[in-house]
Amino acid sequence: MQGYVLTTDTAGPSGLTGDAFMSWLADFHAEYPSGQPLPLYSSNGTTILGTFPFYR
Repeated sequence: MQGYVLTTDTAGPSGLTGDAFMSWLADFHAEYPSGQPLPLYSSNGTTILGTFPFYR
């Protein structure tokens, strides 16, 4: 299956550095051990085809 994810869905937190970012990343991995499921869109940008596992 081919499709697109929105850049806004892939954005991480801004302004975190060092230990704060590593803490956020550890929490993210604990919540989404198999990747965060993001909507996978068709080329029209509105039809959702499925999900895409997003890893950080």
